[in-house]
Amino acid sequence: LISFAVHPLSSDLLRHYAPSAATVTPRQKEDYSTKNSSLSQQVYADPKEIQNFHPKKNLVYIYLESLERTYFDPKIFPDVAPRLRKWEESKNTTAFTHLHQAYLSGFTMGAMVASQCGIPIVTDKRGNDINIMLGEANDFLPGVTCLGDVLKGAGYRQTFVGGADLAFAGKGRFYKSHGFDTVLGKHELIEKYYNNNTQDVSMASWGLYDDALLDIAFDQYKTLSASNHPFSLYALTLDTHDVHPSPRCKEDNVLVGDKTILDSVRCTDYLVDKFLRRVVDHDNEHGINNTLIVVGSDHLAMGYSNIETHIKKRKGGGKKRRNSLFFVDNNDNGTDHPSVNITPGTTMDIPSTILKFLGRPDTAFGLGRDLTSKKTRASRGGDFENEFRELVESMLKNH
Repeated sequence: LISFAVHPLSSDLLRHYAPSAATVTPRQKEDYSTKNSSLSQQVYADPKEIQNFHPKKNLVYIYLESLERTYFDPKIFPDVAPRLRKWEESKNTTAFTHLHQAYLSGFTMGAMVASQCGIPIVTDKRGNDINIMLGEANDFLPGVTCLGDVLKGAGYRQTFVGGADLAFAGKGRFYKSHGFDTVLGKHELIEKYYNNNTQDVSMASWGLYDDALLDIAFDQYKTLSASNHPFSLYALTLDTHDVHPSPRCKEDNVLVGDKTILDSVRCTDYLVDKFLRRVVDHDNEHGINNTLIVVGSDHLAMGYSNIETHIKKRKGGGKKRRNSLFFVDNNDNGTDHPSVNITPGTTMDIPSTILKFLGRPDTAFGLGRDLTSKKTRASRGGDFENEFRELVESMLKNH
């Protein structure tokens, strides 16, 4: 699902889920109705059909690079993410604790597409070859409606900020193609905030450290909140992409000094907590009560994190790894306690769930369904993950 012009499997996948049998070839129809019969009930719901949407809230979405839910477990990682865990347990928060990683969404752009468009990126490429292909594509999902497109149609002003190069994996093209007005990556941020003087930038090899990035994200938040338009602000952290915690975390004595990915997680935990507090304090100071904050991992931790070793060492063997995701809603009709949602789902269910919190409940979005409605495909039982994998692999073999 890079671009229909780049890879025909995009349209094939949608045909498998399309409600009209006329769009399915005889061979596809046979596979659809027999081998994948349990999947046939999960049709692709075209977000283009979302009409007359009048948003009630602004949206702030923080992608935590590789910071999966396992890091929140105090039995396995007692001192790694205590602040984010506290946010999850705070009033006005809804934590989604059973969010699985959808097939072909275990990398940043795959995760962003799943969580914003309700579909996976379908390709026979693997590893970094996927990122290279995405970066070289002329278009990025030109025929697909994503959450950014829907919010743009509702009058939202939309901004994305990320510390890495926008050209990597076609990230900038994706956001510019799907409703975002301002898209800032490594080079744009250095030019705008540092006058191209790299000596003043808190930066690692990949891009800006999270201490600098989240300061900029908050600056963008203040600008957007001062306007008379509804808005969304997306940010992607970077420190946990490797063992590169921000300098400020060392200065503030946040790190243990074990020189592992865990120090990077500790740092992100600290910096994101500060960012969230700044947003909440700003809203309280200005009497703003219509902000929805979404915080979650883009995908599960990568192999270099050795997270499975940590799990076994802390006697967590057999524990199901899941993505982190929680919503902080500062206008939830007076609820003064946290909510825990255990509905099984995948990252493809996120856009539908966000729409519910923005004022449009129970809206199917792509292959996703609202997690609060308990209508997700993963909640219906069976082995959805393997069935979905088999469906995609069968299509790949036929091309």
